[in-house]
Amino acid sequence: MDVELNQAGPDPDGLSGSKEPVSLFQRMILVFSEPAAAFNGIAAHPRWIGAFLLVMVVGILSTQAIFPHIMEAQQNAMQQTAPDLPPERAEAMMERFSPEHEVSQRIWMVFTPFIVGMLELLILAGLFTFGCSFLLGGEASFKQVMAVVAHALLIRVPKALLVTPLILMKGSMSVSTSLAVLIPIDRWMTPLGVLLQQVDIFKLWGISLLITGLAVVYRFSKGKVAALVIGFFIFWVVVQVAVVMLFSNLFAGFTG
Repeated sequence: MDVELNQAGPDPDGLSGSKEPVSLFQRMILVFSEPAAAFNGIAAHPRWIGAFLLVMVVGILSTQAIFPHIMEAQQNAMQQTAPDLPPERAEAMMERFSPEHEVSQRIWMVFTPFIVGMLELLILAGLFTFGCSFLLGGEASFKQVMAVVAHALLIRVPKALLVTPLILMKGSMSVSTSLAVLIPIDRWMTPLGVLLQQVDIFKLWGISLLITGLAVVYRFSKGKVAALVIGFFIFWVVVQVAVVMLFSNLFAGFTG
C-alpha cells in the first residue's frame, strides 16, 4: 500500500502547512538534511526559479575558476586526435585554444549553461510528469514537479564546492566523485568511462532526492517512484554509452 509521504515524515518547521514559504537557503539546508520535510513545503509552495539560478550561478563560477584546466584538458584531447585528421582540419580545431579566443570562450561558458540547464530542467520535469501522472496515474502539477527537479539539482552546489578546489590544487581536471577515478582521464570519454561516471556519489544522492520529492508531491511510496526514476536513469545511461560507441566507430571509420 502506498505511503503518503506528505502526511507522514518529519515536518519540524510546519513546511507542509499553509504558512508562507521559507527562504531558498532554508529549503537548501532542509533538502540535504530533512528531504521529506523540505519537499512537503515545496509541494505546498512550488518555487523553482531561485534553486535553478543558484545551481546555474555556482556552476558558472566554478567553470570560470577552472577555465584554464578545462581548456588544457580539451587541448590535450584534440592533440591526441589531431594526427589522425587532415592538417588543415587539425589546425582549425587547435586555433580555438589560442589566447585571443579566451574571452569568447569564457563568455560562451557563461551563457551556454543557462540554455542547457533550462532545457534539462524542462525535459526532466516533463519526463517525470508524464511518468508519474500518466504511467502511474498520480496527480500533481507540472510546476510542482519542476520545483522538485530544481531542488534535487541543488546537489550540484556542494559537488562544485568540493570538486573546484580539488581541481585548482591538483592543477588538473582528473578529479571525480565517480568510479571514473579508477581509470586514466584520457579514457573518461570511452564507453567504459561514461559508464563509470554514472556511478557518482552526488548523482546517486540527487536521484534519491528526486525519488523522495516525487513521492511527496504524488503521494506515492518511494518504491513505486524509484522504479520509474531508476528506469529512466538506466535508459539514459544506455543512450549515452551507445552514442559514445557510435561516434567512436564513426571517427575510426573516417580516420582509418
